[in-house]
Amino acid sequence: MNGSARMLRQGLWALAVTLFIGIVILAGCSSPRPAEKPAAPEPKPLNVEQQVLSLLGAGKQSEAETLLEDCALRENSSQRINFLAGCCKRSRFHVDESSYVFTIVADQDTNTVAGQCAIHLVYLDRHQDVDLHFNALLRLADENPDDPVVRWMAGVQCRALNRNEEGVRQYQKLLERWNPGPVLVHQTYGNILDAVGRYEEALAQRRIAVAQEQKSWSYVALANTLSLLNRFTEADEAFAAAIKLKPEDAKLWTEWAGALHRAARYDEAAEKCRQAIRVSDTEGKTWMIWGACLEMKGDVQGAVEKYKRAAALGDARGQFALAACSQQGPQVKKAAEDELRRYRVAAEQGDSQAQCSLGFFYEKGYYGLSRDAAEAVRWYRKAAEQGNATALNNVGECYYKGTGVPKDAQTAYGYFILGKAAG
Repeated sequence: MNGSARMLRQGLWALAVTLFIGIVILAGCSSPRPAEKPAAPEPKPLNVEQQVLSLLGAGKQSEAETLLEDCALRENSSQRINFLAGCCKRSRFHVDESSYVFTIVADQDTNTVAGQCAIHLVYLDRHQDVDLHFNALLRLADENPDDPVVRWMAGVQCRALNRNEEGVRQYQKLLERWNPGPVLVHQTYGNILDAVGRYEEALAQRRIAVAQEQKSWSYVALANTLSLLNRFTEADEAFAAAIKLKPEDAKLWTEWAGALHRAARYDEAAEKCRQAIRVSDTEGKTWMIWGACLEMKGDVQGAVEKYKRAAALGDARGQFALAACSQQGPQVKKAAEDELRRYRVAAEQGDSQAQCSLGFFYEKGYYGLSRDAAEAVRWYRKAAEQGNATALNNVGECYYKGTGVPKDAQTAYGYFILGKAAG
């Protein structure tokens, strides 16, 4: 075979191989590909109400409230969102703010669970037809067991109305749904358990509240429960944690002083009172506790001076203690008589606080005065006419109980509303 023939043969083989490879490639390209699986649909985002309830049920009340701030009380806000916002405010005992929100909720629709609950809450916070609306609220909670927020509000009203045994039942039912629940569930339940003397159970709720929100108020509540259990070293630690967060809050120092007084640690309690007064000298309770410490140490004259300051600031226990001290000797008795004289002069000159205090002395029979309910009401009225919040509430109490005036619940509630607005 000559060279030309050999070259032709090699070229044909190369062409055949190339064609074969091309056919294989074309065949592969034309063969059907396996069908791709469709992408899984993205989960729908939770709506705002679901997010809020999820956060509340996870013990994240502050986060839920932040979310509600962005979408509640807008022109297009749903009734349910507004209702949740009002409930969060009410749980923190911001009564005026929550009443405003609940009024809006009721205006949106009175036929829904939220609307009905809002109506009952507004009436209860106005002290109007209390038994009627309280019982209706409990029924509404029972009829809607899948709505924990209604049960929550029933528990809050139990605390506000001092119906603590019923409050225990309501919070037990609530925690079957929410455990942990919002921080104010555990905080208020702890208050109720303290009130009925179940301190160990209250302590468990306090610890949950502190874990959820490390605030001065949660630490103080923990400290007070610990002091009720006579666990004073732990109570001191909790008070110190609260003070560290808000050192310029006189009420925190006063709470610590009260716990130390209960523990008979009078010198330490007096020192905490001094710390409180350095911050603010307008807390009657601070002067009252300081006076009690001095009295327990035998310094009656020093106690009287502190009780005077407490009484002047409208502290009822200070007024009572000052009157009681008037029986302990001629020198102290003369000081008390002089104090009563000063109250009377100030009251006759139109000082509303002195008028209110003088009414209180007549109602209780302090400073050697004979009890005179009618005279008490007369002085309360004088102070109330000037917008004194304590006097307005005292007049309301007199009408509610029939003390010195005919018993009249509606008039009493009217004065309670005025007192709340004034104070």
